[in-house]
Amino acid sequence: MSYKSDINNIDYSCVTKIFVSRTINEIKTAARAFIAAADEVRETYNGMFVYMLCRRFEETFSEWSKQYSAPAKNAAWNAVIIPPEHSPIMLLPSCVPFGSSPNEIIAGLEKFITRCDEFTPPIFDTITVIEIKKVLTAAQKAYGLLDIIAPNEPIKILCFAKSHNEYNSQCGFPSEPTRTPTIFLFHPKENGTYDRVFIFAHELGHALHWVLTRNADVLPDGFDKFNESVFARFDTLKEKQEAFADAVAFAILNVKGLGTHFPHQFSKERSPVFTKYIKELTANK
Repeated sequence: MSYKSDINNIDYSCVTKIFVSRTINEIKTAARAFIAAADEVRETYNGMFVYMLCRRFEETFSEWSKQYSAPAKNAAWNAVIIPPEHSPIMLLPSCVPFGSSPNEIIAGLEKFITRCDEFTPPIFDTITVIEIKKVLTAAQKAYGLLDIIAPNEPIKILCFAKSHNEYNSQCGFPSEPTRTPTIFLFHPKENGTYDRVFIFAHELGHALHWVLTRNADVLPDGFDKFNESVFARFDTLKEKQEAFADAVAFAILNVKGLGTHFPHQFSKERSPVFTKYIKELTANK
């Protein structure tokens, strides 16, 4: 068999199957099939053809993900809401080092499969798209948060049809400091502590923290003083990180129309201090 005919006989269907998957289990199965196909190609032909298979995988993801590269036309904020049927695929960049060697890409897919195993059947109802849009509109109108968080590249909000074994939600910080964070929204594991709308607003707080400092271990301007006067009881860095995200969430929920989502365990009478601090912090940013 000639070199050219070898190339023509490579089956790229294992790539296509990943991008037509719609659930976490389907994409996990497809990722395993891709890894098995890469092993078979290596044994039947050689490593050069594995490289070609991995490049096809990268190219396909690049083309497929273009649909989420920009917000909808006439959107009031620079954000993209990714539905449950596509969010699992959008986890790939957080695990797979695109542009790397085939071995590194395959190792990244193994990491992706492990991450898929972190999900569990949905427990409580997750935030709706309408609620997400209300929070984004309030955050942008009152504080211009989306202009700060996502001045160029949109912030991606991944909505999952599953719960997570540890988190109700997450904010993923990019490895490149100039990139925009990503928010992951799961079905909450419990609904008695925090409202699902508050949970999303809290993650916007983490995103703002990252963009203002580009280092989660560095607190935004004035927060230590604010913490002493408002929270006081928070001493560790982790506690302060969460307290800052809470402060942003409180400020967002102070906007008209979102007050019913204010956490019941906090006094709404003190809510104006959060609005004042976030307005001062974001002024002229």
